[in-house]
Amino acid sequence: MKVHVNGIDLAYSDEGQGHPIVFLHAFPLDRTMWAPQVEGLKDHYRIITIDLRGHGESDAPMWRYTFEQFADDIKGLLDHLSISHATCVGLSMGGYIFFALYKKYPHLIHSAVLADTRAEADTENVKAARYSMAQIAYTRGATAIADLMLPKLLAPGSLETRKDIVDQLRQMISANQVSGIVGDLMAMEERPDSSPLLKEFRFPTLILVGEHDCASPPEEVKRMAQHIPGSHVALIPQAGHLSNLENPEAFNLALTQFLEDLPAVEEAMEAEQRRSVQMKEGIDGGELLFLKNPLDGIKKCLEIKGFDNDISRTNFFCNPKNVYISKPPDMATTSTRNLMREKNGKASQPRVTEKEERGIGMFPFISGNLPKIEDLYHSPF
Repeated sequence: MKVHVNGIDLAYSDEGQGHPIVFLHAFPLDRTMWAPQVEGLKDHYRIITIDLRGHGESDAPMWRYTFEQFADDIKGLLDHLSISHATCVGLSMGGYIFFALYKKYPHLIHSAVLADTRAEADTENVKAARYSMAQIAYTRGATAIADLMLPKLLAPGSLETRKDIVDQLRQMISANQVSGIVGDLMAMEERPDSSPLLKEFRFPTLILVGEHDCASPPEEVKRMAQHIPGSHVALIPQAGHLSNLENPEAFNLALTQFLEDLPAVEEAMEAEQRRSVQMKEGIDGGELLFLKNPLDGIKKCLEIKGFDNDISRTNFFCNPKNVYISKPPDMATTSTRNLMREKNGKASQPRVTEKEERGIGMFPFISGNLPKIEDLYHSPF
């Protein structure tokens, strides 16, 4: 199937019913790399696989690609399919795209599986290698990229013993257009460091890695898990970078167990959030604001209280539990008064007047979710 989104025709498959799972493939492959997972899960879940722009049956425009573009493509497809949120499974480059999707459209993420990927940006050496690979793709074509990539994608022994997988991957890579391969390489080279995002994740997360993955070594992938609250790691034995293809039984088992446990995990996470939230009496309706970003929380308070939604014209101060916001009495005619001025090099919390108290709103801190207080004091908004 195809749909026209974000200026291109995007190819995808949609099989099964139930909770939606969106699979994001690796470089330089296509959606058929997920065949073992489609077969293993389609009887219980709705499985969406995508040929990302530049791959498979999707358009491969000759122009620079960015992961923000990929995120827009996925958002357009999910809108077309009337999917408001889903479990996202991203392997290698698919993981990079997941980070961009989360950053731009966090509401789409129900839960995540990050396989054989990393959050850090490319080192200078890796950037140089991507440039060299782009030149090879331009001068020698996709088949030369297959020769280069196969040793990186598979465990050391698989090149000799798994001819079926080798042939499948060679055909998959060789079928891609050079414009897509080069576009991917530029997008990967330019991607930012996504490590700061990890601590924000407030959804169930599973991390998978092949035992013999040379491109994303297990110790590096496990290190990423240390920054994701409540995440779990599973090592896929007898597998390299493409752990879903080299050992689909172990990959599917870990994925299925994660999906089956989602209701219990979600309940535990919600209970922890409820325990960590302390509300100030008087907020309209006593509404609990489970928000991922302090700026979003402040905007929500403004909306609840009917304030101007322009943060630059709103005062706020905080204590270790809450962020309070107030509308200056003469907001229409005066510039913002910053209630968090520094005194003797240290942030202070000035007293709020009774007049300001009548217009106050409150955003509760969620344990482990927001910046340290000292960071918030010096934040630009």
